[in-house]
Amino acid sequence: MKVTMQHTVELEEVPLHVNRILSSAVSQLDSLKNIATSLDVTNTKDFVDNIDFIRKKMFSIDTKLDECAGLMRSYRDTLEQINNGTAQQTQQPPPQQHPNVNEAIEEPNSSEMIKQYKNFVDNMPDSMDEIRKMYDNLAKEKSFQTDSPIPPFPDLDLSALNKSKSNLEELLGDE
Repeated sequence: MKVTMQHTVELEEVPLHVNRILSSAVSQLDSLKNIATSLDVTNTKDFVDNIDFIRKKMFSIDTKLDECAGLMRSYRDTLEQINNGTAQQTQQPPPQQHPNVNEAIEEPNSSEMIKQYKNFVDNMPDSMDEIRKMYDNLAKEKSFQTDSPIPPFPDLDLSALNKSKSNLEELLGDE
């Protein structure tokens, strides 16, 4: 089943959006051309099935092309209205914000973030057994906020983790 969808884009983005739809349609037409030119009339079942497939896809492509034409007609009409000074601009009201929204989304303090990363790196367990113990303790303390069963700790290759730790230490050492 096909449905019609709508979404809002800036006026200057309309040709780009139409071009993406058109490019898709042209690509599909090229594919259908290749299928049609390779049809074998001696194999009647495949021939009939492929012709039916091509016809259905051509209908889908026709729908895309019709959409492109409609979008570009509306775009052209809107540009003409703007040039004639008769265009109506619709502005949506700004969304309501919670009174403390600006406080909640403050920019992070980069020096504080660096301290947190260094603390994380300094306290990172050095062995897989230590990581497993830390995980098991968190599971026992029910630190994971879930009602689902906690899966067992996976078997991991620690060499990649140690390399990441070394890289992170080097990066943070430059600060």
